[in-house]
Amino acid sequence: MGYQPPEIAVFGDGSVVLGPDGLFQLSPTDLQTLVSELQKDLAGQPAVLTGASGQAMPDVGDTVLGVRRTDGSYQTVRANALSRRLTNGAYPAPVVAAYNALETMKSSKASQSQTIYVGTAVRLAYECPVSTTTATQFWPDGLPAPTHPKGQGCPEMVTVSGGNVDVARQACLVYDSALQPDGPGREVPYLSEGNMGIRTCVWRWALPDEKSQ
Repeated sequence: MGYQPPEIAVFGDGSVVLGPDGLFQLSPTDLQTLVSELQKDLAGQPAVLTGASGQAMPDVGDTVLGVRRTDGSYQTVRANALSRRLTNGAYPAPVVAAYNALETMKSSKASQSQTIYVGTAVRLAYECPVSTTTATQFWPDGLPAPTHPKGQGCPEMVTVSGGNVDVARQACLVYDSALQPDGPGREVPYLSEGNMGIRTCVWRWALPDEKSQ
């Protein structure tokens, strides 16, 4: 999984993370119903769907639906511009039903009690800037170093947990108008260890299944 989280992620304990800014809980019955519906709707579907016309809409992007099968394996179905093609018969009705089942979760009764999601780990994205407007700083102690040279694997995703969570959050803080009243929003450039080049970074709370490295 990259830096951008899924719009909705449902986990085995019934927790639902939106965005991942919001968090709410499904009852065991509602969780089982949702999973069963998704398993039924996605069963037998190919991994990639392009629509009845076969013409992709790259400017719209893809929607990826996924569910854990009864055997424990994870199935995904990628459909281009699914949200734009819900009613014109471009995609099989079960795939549309699976999409609608997940979309309904966003406005369900359970979602009305959602709270702000705060994880136990952070997900980082190291970027390779072409140029910087602020002076390069030394790499922060405790922040994992990049593993790829500049230009080979940027952005690079890293998950940090434990005692270095606060280090990562502070290091990857975006300087905005609240911190720099007279300056533009910008990220801090750091000179990475091991001659890997200059990096900037951003962070978000990691989802429960994004393991630290």
